[in-house]
Amino acid sequence: MAAAVFACGALLLFPQIKDTRPVLRVAIETSNPPIAFENETGEPAGLDIDIIHAVAREMDYRVSFRATAFSLLFSAVENDLADIAIGELTITEQRKKTVDFTNSYHQSSLALLVRPDNTAQNLGDLKGKSIGVKNRSTGDFYLENLPGYTIRRLSIFPDLAQLLSEKVIDGIVFDRLVIEQWVARHNIAGRIITLEGQEEYAIAYQKMNPDLGRKLNKAIDTLAKSGNLDVIIKKWLTPYSEGNTAPSLKD
Repeated sequence: MAAAVFACGALLLFPQIKDTRPVLRVAIETSNPPIAFENETGEPAGLDIDIIHAVAREMDYRVSFRATAFSLLFSAVENDLADIAIGELTITEQRKKTVDFTNSYHQSSLALLVRPDNTAQNLGDLKGKSIGVKNRSTGDFYLENLPGYTIRRLSIFPDLAQLLSEKVIDGIVFDRLVIEQWVARHNIAGRIITLEGQEEYAIAYQKMNPDLGRKLNKAIDTLAKSGNLDVIIKKWLTPYSEGNTAPSLKD
């Protein structure tokens, strides 16, 4: 009886505070360390996880993550299964047919990763060879327009890295930013060959919600001007140069 009275009193003295902030439903694929991955406790972590938390704080929203395969990120937003998608998503004209994008918050390029003993100097040197790409990525779109290669499509980058190490494929075309981090952190050994073009990364959001887009852009602009965006980027990305290393990340 006394315990029950105490419990009731505690509830009166320390009432539970309900979080009434709007929910931002975020579609994310967590197989891409250090961009987005699951940490030791199973929680989403990484560069874009920190960025979207910071953006949501600026907007006074709370975040609810929706684990989504990369190939389904844009359809999740289009079909209202998520409000936004993030994960170093490149702005392309094809993708803009189904979703809208915020202003770019980060840039990179495509790159070719080959094993250290491969003497290729450019993509053309691998004509007739097997090249791995992440399904529905810009690397996939880039390579499918070039004849003469056998394209091996997989859902997550770690699986591509394993196939390259096992000599099942001869190269990987993917975002240079991610490839650099994997090489620098000893997740894979290889040489990086930059491909032409620049990748502009942004948050994808629903076309039917331009007001959300304005809020997202305002938050990104605030983070950029305050320097907080750079702080997050520097926290997660190791400046890459041939031969430099960093601690490995578990995916």
